[in-house]
Amino acid sequence: MGNCDFKSDNADNKDPGKLKIDLGISKANFQMHYVLGKGGYGKVWKVKAKRENKEYALKEMSKAVIMAKKSITSINYEREILSRLRNSYKIINQRFICNMSFAFQDAENLYLIMDLCNGGDLRYHLYKSKRFNETETSIYHITF
Repeated sequence: MGNCDFKSDNADNKDPGKLKIDLGISKANFQMHYVLGKGGYGKVWKVKAKRENKEYALKEMSKAVIMAKKSITSINYEREILSRLRNSYKIINQRFICNMSFAFQDAENLYLIMDLCNGGDLRYHLYKSKRFNETETSIYHITF
């Protein structure tokens, strides 16, 4: 799947414009627990980093599905935005923002290693409540 260029990176880099490449990270660095959810491109797993004993969410996306849906650009944008978001913005009350720590790929899949945020994502809560009132929305803001 050479047409799906997805660079490995470590989002903990101090300079958000320059991504630190870590070619040594792979799925083998994580202990897989169970599937948290499924989406159009693959699954999200609850995992534990073997070395640091920290839990993460591993987003596993099929390269074949991404290419079939012609979504390479949007997936690369997602990775780029998540890697820059961690260092570029001060997030106040980040209940729905999950930081990305790592991104890597193998022959079949692309992977994003993100904070494990229990309780559902923003889309789930919007769907559940249909709309947020002014009090609920006033506590979520991002300062630039």
